[in-house]
Amino acid sequence: ITAPFAGVVLQRLVSEGEWVSAGTPLVTLLDSQRLEVSAQIETEEVNGLRHAKSVEFVAEGDAYPVTLHAMVDKIDPKLRQREVRLNFTGKRPLPGQVGRLEWQSDTPHLPADLPVRREGRLGLFVVKQGHAQFIPLPDAIEGRLAPVPALSQEAELVIEGRQSLHDGDVIKVVK
Repeated sequence: ITAPFAGVVLQRLVSEGEWVSAGTPLVTLLDSQRLEVSAQIETEEVNGLRHAKSVEFVAEGDAYPVTLHAMVDKIDPKLRQREVRLNFTGKRPLPGQVGRLEWQSDTPHLPADLPVRREGRLGLFVVKQGHAQFIPLPDAIEGRLAPVPALSQEAELVIEGRQSLHDGDVIKVVK
């Protein structure tokens, strides 16, 4: 019996001398030369990962550069997550290492505590001609950094008092 690649035996599935049929798995092998990262990410984060300039697998304080290899064409309906697979481009961790994916987005983001919920939508308030204007953030997820649509450089975000603010309320800007 020969393996299709050089690797490490992770699990022996049958005992020595045991009768097996053709096609029966005998061992679980790990290809130690072509390691990849398999991760579940929120469906809302897929585009950010897809367009990221650099992605890293971070484990125990070490960062390992990776590139997106594949996205599984299936979404977990309960968790709303999608499996992605990434290849290492340089140094690699030991097989089985647990870590997290980190990437830098070109899209500006707000701190997780800044968006407010109005009429079932998360968004932010800006000052427009002395009044509060609610701007929905369609890709925002409660408790996470919120991607912000393109705003003008002059846009003034409402920070203080936003929890009780409503669209169209008169605002006095204090600088």
